Order: sequence, then C-alpha cells, then structure tokens
Amino acid sequence: MQTLELVEIAEKAVNTAKKMGIEQAEAYVQDAKSLTIEVSKQQVEDLKFSNKRGIGVRVIKQGKMGFAYTTDLSLEGIENVVKESIIVLNYSTEDEYNTMPGVIQDYLDLDLYDDSIQLISLEKKIDLAKQIEIAALEYDRRIKKTEKSVYQDAELEVALVNSLGIHAHYKSNYCGGYAWLIAEQDGDVQSGTGMNFTKKLEDLNPKNIGLEAAQKAVRMLNAKSVKTKRVPLIFDSYVVTNFLDLFASAVNAESVQKGKSLLSGKLGQKIVSEQITIIDDGLMPNGLATSIIDGEGVVPSKTVVIDKGRLISFLHNTYTAAKDGTKSTGNAVRGGFITTPEVGTTNFYLAEGTKNQEEIIQSINEGFYVTEIMGMHTANPISGDFSLGASGLWISKGEFSYPVRGVAIAGNVLELFNSVESIGNDLRFFGSIGAPTVLFGKVTVSGK
Repeated sequence: MQTLELVEIAEKAVNTAKKMGIEQAEAYVQDAKSLTIEVSKQQVEDLKFSNKRGIGVRVIKQGKMGFAYTTDLSLEGIENVVKESIIVLNYSTEDEYNTMPGVIQDYLDLDLYDDSIQLISLEKKIDLAKQIEIAALEYDRRIKKTEKSVYQDAELEVALVNSLGIHAHYKSNYCGGYAWLIAEQDGDVQSGTGMNFTKKLEDLNPKNIGLEAAQKAVRMLNAKSVKTKRVPLIFDSYVVTNFLDLFASAVNAESVQKGKSLLSGKLGQKIVSEQITIIDDGLMPNGLATSIIDGEGVVPSKTVVIDKGRLISFLHNTYTAAKDGTKSTGNAVRGGFITTPEVGTTNFYLAEGTKNQEEIIQSINEGFYVTEIMGMHTANPISGDFSLGASGLWISKGEFSYPVRGVAIAGNVLELFNSVESIGNDLRFFGSIGAPTVLFGKVTVSGK
C-alpha cells in the first residue's frame, strides 16, 4: 500500500463524516510492518513477519467524542467505521475540552527512512542475528548458552487527516538487535543482555551487542551479597532510564490532571538537583520516536520539562492543553490505529554532564555501581517511594572489586535525584529513552 492510497483513505473517511453532519472528524490510517529473526546455535529458531493495517476514526460534535477502528479499508468498510464512530459519539458524555488541532505550522522535512533497511536481503538480516551470537560465544568460554540472539526491524507508514486542515503523511523505519545469554562457572549461573536499535542500518554493530551481553554475564559470576552499609551509588545508563520512566509518568499532563503524579502542584518549583535537566525531543535527529507529527497531527517540539532541577513544563496533547489553558507540546501518542491519542513521551532523556564514566568511578573510595534493578514496577508513581532489588559491582578505592547481588535499595525518587553529585558524558538511548551514568550521594544498601 502506497502513501497516496493511505491519504486517499483518510480523506474519504473525513469527507464521509462531514457529510453526516460531524463538526470535527479525524482519520488515522496506518500500515505497520515488522520483522523478527531469532537465532540459537547459528540456526534460525523463529522468524516472524507481521503487517498491521487499518484506520481509526475519531469524531467530535457538541463536546461529545466517538471513536471506532477497522482493518477493512474498502469504501464500504470506511463508511461503516465512520457510522460506528458516530454511534459511539451519541452515547458519549459531553466534555468541553474535546477538540482537535488545526494547522499551526508547516511540517518539517525530516530524515525518517533508511532505504537500506528494507533493501538488504533476508539472508543478510539472518546473518546479522548470527553475528550477535558468534561475538558473544567467542568472548569467553564461560558463555554456555544463548537464550536469544535477535535481529529486528520495523516500518511505519501513516496518513492523518482531519476536518480542521491537518493533512499529513510520513514513512519511517528502524532496525536493531538484542542478545540474552547465560554464563556459568562452578555451578554459578548469570545472565547478560545487550541491545542496540538505530534509525540507520550502517550504525548497527551486531558484534557489539553480543560482546555487551557476554561481558555483563561474565562479570557477574560468583556475585555475593554485602553487609548493610550506607555508600554512594552509581547507576549505569540503563538503570537511570528505569527511574526516568517515573519522571515520564510524572510530567504527563493527563496524570497530573487526574492527581496521579508525584509532581502535581510543583510546576515552577525546584524539585531535584540543579545538575538535572530532563528533555523530551520529538524532533531529535535519528531518534527512534522522531516524527513530523504527533498522534493527532501537531508538529512535535523539544520540550525541557526539568531545567537545572526546576520543573518548568508538563507534556500535553490537545485535550490536556485545552484543560490547562495552554498549547499542546506535540506529545499525543497512539498505540496504533486502534487507540485514540493519549499523552506520552517521544525521545525522553536526561541531559548528559561533563565527566566520563571512568572519572566518576575513580572518585569513589567505596561505593556500589548498580547495573540492574528488580521491582521498578512497584515504585509508587504518586509518592515516588521505591524499594528495589539490585545487583552490580562493588567499588573499592576507585576500582571494581567484585560483583554484588541479593541486596536492596530504597528511598524516594525526588530525594534520590536531589542527591546527585555527578553526571557522565555518556548519554545512551535504550529505545526512545536515554540517560548517562549518574553518581548519587550516600544511600543505604541493605544486604546480609
């Protein structure tokens, strides 16, 4: 299905709704493809290709909203889905903030699509997955098993049209891979993971994925617990991104308006260390979540939500912006054509600092370098309190001394991020969320 066809489908749906007396109508048409190749022992264990194509229609009249979707993109299917959305509208509750965006500015010409991802053969993509596994197995004899060695790519084509002048279409794609493997020594078994996803095929290094997973698994062999003590913590990039998920929820205007955010009532206040700046950038070059439009047709923006410790903005779509008397930040997101636009992040990250990771580690006489946490889903999104299992590497006199597991850390996310002492210059993205290494002040590590 070509872009032109998607646009024609969207236009047909909106025009049909207008003929039926609808004040505001929107059609979101999507054609999404994905490929997953899983390799084990250099053999293809699983190969999946999916194609999800359909249309979601949203209509608004006198403050009431209706929504329906279908995978039937025939003329009859389009007319039926419009009728279904109007039926839903008639049974909906009126809400004065239900509205759609109009045209505010021109769409940018962004580089979102790499032809080479789709042009290379399936055989070469299988080989990329095999390279991940080979690199892992060759790193150390203690790597005993590859649970997963995976190559993935995805392609998304979208057309979005509404009755207020929004008329956009784009095509984007990405590729990447990940590994999950097992190391074993003297009966001790440890796992390690590595991953890399990128907008450009030429930036994908499968060997590095395998090496990262192998290194992580091997370095945790013969890990032990420690006695409970209060020491500085260093979080690696991945662990920091887990905590950024809490901030992502907290700066979501929808959560704030519902009283489900730990940052409710704190706009304009200093909430964390002055070293902390958190940004959502929907226009970041080569960002996995970069797009010319958000999920309802607004041009994305670069929104600084926390600037040097001060909360200066929440993330909005058109609905939450109308409710707060402000403008959308271009943060409407969709889970495909089957959902209405909610509020969410794009490329969300903690801005990097100036020190390299080695300098940060060398500055610690005794501390805990945390590489994995367990139970982040149990953290309280309203209070910010958390109690998590943790593993990583113990630091003695500025060097890694031995691996640690079976310990716990607890506290409050705002208090923790108020104790930041140093931020690394090694910003790394895991999907569309990124962070550098961060050094925190003393925290109690609960062990044996």
